[in-house]
Amino acid sequence: MDSQLSKDAKLDLAHDWIALLIQENRRLHTTLGLVDRFFGDVLANCSHEVYEANLNALIDDLGDLGDFLVAHAPKIKALADKTP
Repeated sequence: MDSQLSKDAKLDLAHDWIALLIQENRRLHTTLGLVDRFFGDVLANCSHEVYEANLNALIDDLGDLGDFLVAHAPKIKALADKTP
């Protein structure tokens, strides 16, 4: 793509970047919420059952986060290639 993008093309590209960043931000906040809950329970000396349930939820979420980021890598690359 030509490095001299039209104003409309620049605006479209900016919107695409913003949409991608919003998706990733939302996904990261989900994981951060689970981390916060897990360590809050640890510091509160919660029951073993609660600790184990929250640890399992966090481990599952980290796996999902990895999959999400792998799936988003081509989208990031495609947008980076379009960005002058």
